Amino acid sequence: MNITRPNIHILGAGSVGTFITHCLESTSSPPHITLIIRPPNTHGPSPLIPSSYTINLTHGTSSNTISSPSHTIPTLAPPLPKSRPPLTNLIVTTKAHQTLPALRPLLPFLSTSTSILFLQNGMGVVDEVRHEITSHLGSTNLPNMLSGVVVHGIRQVPSSRKELVHLDVTDSLGYVEIGYDDVPGSKRPQVLQALLGAPLLGAKTIPGKSFREKQLLKLVSNAVINPLTALYGVRNGELLKECYEVEVDVIVGEISMVFQKLAVADGDAEGEKYTAAALKKEVMRVATVTGGNMSSMLADVQATRKTEIEYINGWIVKKGKELGIDCPKNAEIMERVKNLEGIKKLSH
Repeated sequence: MNITRPNIHILGAGSVGTFITHCLESTSSPPHITLIIRPPNTHGPSPLIPSSYTINLTHGTSSNTISSPSHTIPTLAPPLPKSRPPLTNLIVTTKAHQTLPALRPLLPFLSTSTSILFLQNGMGVVDEVRHEITSHLGSTNLPNMLSGVVVHGIRQVPSSRKELVHLDVTDSLGYVEIGYDDVPGSKRPQVLQALLGAPLLGAKTIPGKSFREKQLLKLVSNAVINPLTALYGVRNGELLKECYEVEVDVIVGEISMVFQKLAVADGDAEGEKYTAAALKKEVMRVATVTGGNMSSMLADVQATRKTEIEYINGWIVKKGKELGIDCPKNAEIMERVKNLEGIKKLSH
């Protein structure tokens, strides 16, 4: 019996997007995958847009690495031909601040039959996308939108081809968690089935409420580790030192107040999981297991790229205002990182 392989488009050809692509392509019956890449700069000479990317992956643990077979994946750059069929499955792996500009050219190809999976850092992107789609297509034509978190150690080696190194710092397999509430008698979206069928991804679904908790715990780690490592130019493990403790405590204290009030607003009776002590323990755990890593925000600052600070600490500040909680330290941290972005750009 012939099994129809689904079409999956992946928006974003960075380390996460190409890693997801490689994992899906490595299955016994891979979907038809297309990488949607950034369109050429219209203000300068038109560069040659690659028709495909060859992705190479070295993976394993710190003591045992192997090279996987390479995969060549077709690419597509907006604007898309108006005659092309709608997108049925879309995985979004762009940086948070790049999402809306990258999605806008794709809006004519989205419908209620489209499933979109967001695999990104930060919070607030899905709400922005939902508002944008509603303003263009109406509230009755929204795609099915899912969110997930990627817990894999991946870095991209600068190369003309896509060279990835996948090393799990805890010497155990990484995983992907996707928030999804199964409904009896209903079929899971194709994009979800595809990820669950890729062993290297270690993908699993968790109920929506539990996923929200995972998102918040990941956010607090990102809100401490990312900006402080970027501001002080240090690796993650340096934040375990006593000289950073006061700043860590103030950031975490503000986040704790926001999270606990969010828990009350959401009807969550277990808000004690968001005490300052509990959140700090989680931050220190992540800083320990990723001690030798360079945070993505430090890497962005060093490469003079825009950071995701507005979707991390910025989200905390915004959500705090909505709940009547002032978060001056998180606001200060956000402004310091944005100032650092500007200084780095001016120096290049």
